[in-house]
Amino acid sequence: MLTNQSPTRMHASEQHPAPSMNALLFRFVKDGWIDDPRAVKLPSFSKADIHTDDVDVSGDPAEHNLFAWDRCFPSGRTMICTEFKLYFYGNVLRTNGIGIVGKLRVTAFLSYLKRDTEKNTASTDFSFQIYMNKTLDEGAILFRNGVMIQFAAQDGERNFYMKTVESGVDLTDEHAAKLANTRFVNSLFSEFSCKQWDTKKRARHIPMRKLCAVIS
Repeated sequence: MLTNQSPTRMHASEQHPAPSMNALLFRFVKDGWIDDPRAVKLPSFSKADIHTDDVDVSGDPAEHNLFAWDRCFPSGRTMICTEFKLYFYGNVLRTNGIGIVGKLRVTAFLSYLKRDTEKNTASTDFSFQIYMNKTLDEGAILFRNGVMIQFAAQDGERNFYMKTVESGVDLTDEHAAKLANTRFVNSLFSEFSCKQWDTKKRARHIPMRKLCAVIS
């Protein structure tokens, strides 16, 4: 449940240690969204508790509007910077999402996810489908719960890097976010199967070969 936090909790949220980037994304995929504001250094997800000095606001305040913050999270020896987004309709929170600014490899997160599911056989269903464009340089992962990860490899990059992570939860409409993400991937991409991929092309497509190696 989302509730406004008291001023005494605000200080506690600032002292809450930031999770690693992979741990934050794991929580996102598991729960369908980020449900704990302290994970992204916010006192709550209520507009009443948001200080506008460090937030980028866009849209119509009476209708669809977006609040976004720059947030960085540890990833190994580096920091991955992101844009954490809250989507509102008027003052009512709909959902949240993450834009990835830094270089975060899709395979690194999927390996992290795979290790966790192998250790915990009774864990959440993390099954997903991969979608790719015709040139195999951009695609998306759509999880069963509606969470979508969009990724790309540009200018000869040897890895797919994450671009956005969008929620499968919409507090104003139970099915809206999942349906929206499904429509989005189907409008831009087609389902992709590593098992059916032409083996003659694998040697020439390093990012795709790395991705298939992780999910096989």
